[in-house]
Amino acid sequence: MRRLSITAATTLAVALIGTLFVLLAWAAGSYFRDAALHSQAEGLSRIIEVASNQVLQRIQQQGLDLHAALNKDDNLSAALQHYRQGNRQALQALLDDPLLNGYPGADEIKLAGLRIYDLELNLLQSSSSGINGLPPQLPGFIARRAAQRKGIERLKAIGGLWVSAQGPFYSLLLPVGGLKSSGYIELIFDPAHSLARVEKITGMPLSVTLAAEPPPAIQQREASQGLLPVEYLLYSDDGQPAYRLIGMEDVSNFQQDMHTNQLITTLAFIAITFIILLLLLLMLNRGIFLPLKALLQGIDRYRGGELDTRIRASGLRELFTLGETFNNMIEQIRHDMDELERFSNRDGLTGLSNRRYFEQRLQEEWSLSTRQQRPIALLFIDIDYFKRYNDHYGHLRGDDCLRRVAAAIGHAVKRDIDVAARYGGEEFVILLPGTDAAGAEQVARELQTAIRHLHIEHRNSNVEPFVTLSIGVASLTPHFPDKAEQLLQAADSALYQAKHHGRNRIDKYSAGH
Repeated sequence: MRRLSITAATTLAVALIGTLFVLLAWAAGSYFRDAALHSQAEGLSRIIEVASNQVLQRIQQQGLDLHAALNKDDNLSAALQHYRQGNRQALQALLDDPLLNGYPGADEIKLAGLRIYDLELNLLQSSSSGINGLPPQLPGFIARRAAQRKGIERLKAIGGLWVSAQGPFYSLLLPVGGLKSSGYIELIFDPAHSLARVEKITGMPLSVTLAAEPPPAIQQREASQGLLPVEYLLYSDDGQPAYRLIGMEDVSNFQQDMHTNQLITTLAFIAITFIILLLLLLMLNRGIFLPLKALLQGIDRYRGGELDTRIRASGLRELFTLGETFNNMIEQIRHDMDELERFSNRDGLTGLSNRRYFEQRLQEEWSLSTRQQRPIALLFIDIDYFKRYNDHYGHLRGDDCLRRVAAAIGHAVKRDIDVAARYGGEEFVILLPGTDAAGAEQVARELQTAIRHLHIEHRNSNVEPFVTLSIGVASLTPHFPDKAEQLLQAADSALYQAKHHGRNRIDKYSAGH
């Protein structure tokens, strides 16, 4: 140690510190890169989950269409009656027909078999075509749910994914005979054919395998090309693993950026070490302790959250650069999460459904009302003089007002099929399927009463010294499934009339508007 000069000792100490910083920078960069990839994989897995559920819902809808085709002119009821009279051929032919001659939606769904049960869910007849070797009874969870139903509930469809020795299947149990049900028919589908559509929905290459099979090994070539494997395990309705869906997301640009940042950060720390070494060699009169102390103080301030730390040692500016790199990565992660959050159905401020979800449900309920020829109603709601409220009370009070009004709107919705949503700004909508104009007007009046009871102060309103609503009501019986905007335009027209006539009122749409 006596032969070691101060210059050599200082050089060695700075070199060791610099090396430590370089290793820490590289390790931190690797950790954040892995964390970002993991977060991205979780988000993409959720997208695959949503797409898979959409496919299963589509299978159920196609099954309902197929049931309607089979039951055309009460063919199923007649065949079941012949069966009970000893003639089994008609029922057998009816069950085999779609498997032999095709059925609606065959390009989207694959029918595996059909089975007929009596009212006590005892198996009567199975299709001779399709997949053989299926268990000779309903899936357990469907049988339990069906046995627990009473009254009108027995006429509703029950569907779900289940797993057998032959693999996963999707069954849909439906009544035979309408209101005077004489039995049940089970439509059995092979969902693997439909799950291939998940790739089209998600926009990423996808492989679908049985959950019982070992997961496919990720090839080295795919990893080298920057493909991130995203795995989602689809479970049956009784909790058994059914399918493994693995998508491959291209993250090559992301990985390249991360590697570049790591390389730049490492080179920057090497430069800092060299600069500090030169400064210490040129300034021995000041020793090595002040720069080292400044370095440690800068690290402490950085760890305490002062990301704008500056010290006299110029090298420590690179620590701030590293902090900015970390912040950029965190911002990128947040951006990706925000993108995924757009798929949520809730408005962040009010907790009601958002506009995207409302427009989706409007189209669905309009199409259903077109088929059933039943009315569908819409309430278009506007808070009177809300801009004045914001200007007078401030945006925080304005947000609180929106939340309180939204809560009242949410309570006005009594049925699961109704939709209360924030349409934008201070505008809200309530969708009421199967509701005529009188019923919709009643909901509007109850809502206005609820808002009056809130008695939210609004001194700048021209109608009342408290918050009031203008509501446009429209109820139509649709004839064209692709004209849902007619209902929205009708309610908007009624709302315009309510505002034009002085606000704080309810106006109904009529063809004379």
